[in-house]
Amino acid sequence: MNLARLKDKARGAGPYAAGALLVLGFMLGGLRSPAAWLAFCAAFLPLFLLDGRSFLPEERPAPLLFFFWLAAAAAFSPEPRVSAVSLAGYALLGAFYFSAVSRPEGEAGWLAAVKLLGAVCAGVLIAQRFSGSPIFGLIGANPNYSAAFAAAALPAALLSADGASRQRVSGAALALLLAGGVLASGSRGALAASFLCSAAALALAGRRRTLAALGLAALFSAVFLPDSFWAGLLKLSDPRAFERPRLWGAALEIAGGSPLLGAGPGLFGKAFEAVKFPFFDGISRFGHATPHAHGELFNLAAEAGFPAAVFFVAAVWLSLAGRIKEKLPLAACAASVFLQGCVDIVFYSGAVGLLLWGSLGFISGGAAGSAAPRRGLKLALSLLAAAGFASALAGAPGARGSFLAAASKEAARGNNPALTLALIRSRALDAPKDPFLAEREAWLLSALGLKGPAETALKRALQLEPYYFEARLELAELYSVTGRKAQARALLEAMPEVPSLARGTPYQYSLAAFDRRRYERLRKTLWK
Repeated sequence: MNLARLKDKARGAGPYAAGALLVLGFMLGGLRSPAAWLAFCAAFLPLFLLDGRSFLPEERPAPLLFFFWLAAAAAFSPEPRVSAVSLAGYALLGAFYFSAVSRPEGEAGWLAAVKLLGAVCAGVLIAQRFSGSPIFGLIGANPNYSAAFAAAALPAALLSADGASRQRVSGAALALLLAGGVLASGSRGALAASFLCSAAALALAGRRRTLAALGLAALFSAVFLPDSFWAGLLKLSDPRAFERPRLWGAALEIAGGSPLLGAGPGLFGKAFEAVKFPFFDGISRFGHATPHAHGELFNLAAEAGFPAAVFFVAAVWLSLAGRIKEKLPLAACAASVFLQGCVDIVFYSGAVGLLLWGSLGFISGGAAGSAAPRRGLKLALSLLAAAGFASALAGAPGARGSFLAAASKEAARGNNPALTLALIRSRALDAPKDPFLAEREAWLLSALGLKGPAETALKRALQLEPYYFEARLELAELYSVTGRKAQARALLEAMPEVPSLARGTPYQYSLAAFDRRRYERLRKTLWK
C-alpha cells in the first residue's frame, strides 16, 4: 500500500477512531506502564502523523503553554531520564488533544466510548461490591480509576434521557447503573464530582424535572442507605482517610522549594521522602511513601512548579468557558474528571488523562482547517513520546545512576569504608527520614571504632522510629561497653513487646526484626 493510500485511510479513520483509541488505552491497563504506552503509540502515532488536516497548536495558547512548561521543567530536572518518561506521557496527551481539536466528527464516537467504558466499570464495581470480593475496578488495584469513567459518563447519561420514551428509559437505566457503580466504588472524589457536574449540567440544560429527581435520589440515599455504607464510603475506620490535606501540604512544601520548575516531572515520590510527615500506625512513623500527591494540581505544582498548575487550570477553564452549553455532555464529562482529579490520584492512569484531554479537544474543536499539517512538528512530538517510553523500558540508569551503581559495587567489596560512608550519607540527603540509612551509618562508624559518631547516628535513627529494635539493641550494646548500664537497660525494657506488634508490611517487619541471641546475651550481662 503506497503512502497516498495510507494518508487517505488516516484522514478517513471515521468518527469512532478516537473513541476506539480511548477503549484501547483503557484495555492496556489504563496506560500505567511504559510498555502499555508504547503499545498505544503503535496504534495512535501512525494516524496522528498521516493525518493531513491542520495542526495549529498556537491557536490554543493555554494548553500549548502548559505542555511547553512541562517540557521546560523536564529539561531542568535533576534526573532527566526519569522526567523524560513523564514528559513522553504528557507529549502524547498533547498530541491527542490537538488531534481531537482537528477532528470534530469524532465527538459522537467519543461520547459513545465514554458511556460504554463507564457502564462496564460500573457493572464490575457493583458486582465486586455484592460478591464481597475486594473492590478494585478494572484498572490496577485501585477503584478510583474505574470510578472516574463511571463518574464522567453519568452527566452525559442523564442528559441523554430525553426525547422519545425508549431514549428516556435507556438513558435512565444507564444513569442508574453508573450511579450505582460510583457508590459501589467507595470513591469520595468520584461521588462528589459526578453529583456536582450532573446537577450543574441539568440546570444549564433546563432539565428541572430530571434535576429534581437527582436531588430526591440523593436525599433518599442519604436517609435509607445503612450507616455502615456511609461509614465505609467516608472511610471513617481508616485513620489515613483524612490525611490527604497533610499530603497536599507536603506537595506545597516541595513546590515552595522550587516554585518555578518544581522537583522535576515524575519525581514527586523521591521529593516526598525529604518532606514526609510522621504517621504512627502502631509501630512505624515514616513507613509510608507515595509516587503522587493525590491531587493533580498539587502534583503539578510539586513536579513542575506553580505555573504548571496555573496553566493547567487555564487550559481546562478556557476550553470549557465558551462552549459549555453548546457541548454540554462533553463539558460535564471533562469537568467531572477535572474535579475528581483535583482531590484524587486518577491522573496516574494515562487512560484517565486521555479521557480529560480528548474531551477538552472535542470541546475546543471546530471545522477542520486547510492549513498545513506540520508534519515536522508532529514527527518531533511522536519521537519524543516513543523515545521516552522506550528508554524507560530499556532501563538505562543514566550517568548519575551508572556512577552510583559502580560506586556501590566497589563499596560492597568492603575495602573502602570512606566510600561506603559517602554513599550512605549521599542517599540520606534524598531520604532524610530513612532510619535504616542512619543505622547503617552507625554500624560502619562503630566498626571503625568511632563510638561517638555511631551513637549520634543511632539516636537519629531512634528519633525517627522509636520502635526500630535493631537500632535500639545496637545503642544498648554501645551503652553497655561504655559503662552506661542503666541507659542500656532502659533501652531494652520495650524489647519483649515485639511479638505483640503488627508486622503487616516489609517496613514494619524491618523495624521489628532483631537478633534475639544478641538480645538475650545482653540482657544476661545487664541484669546479672
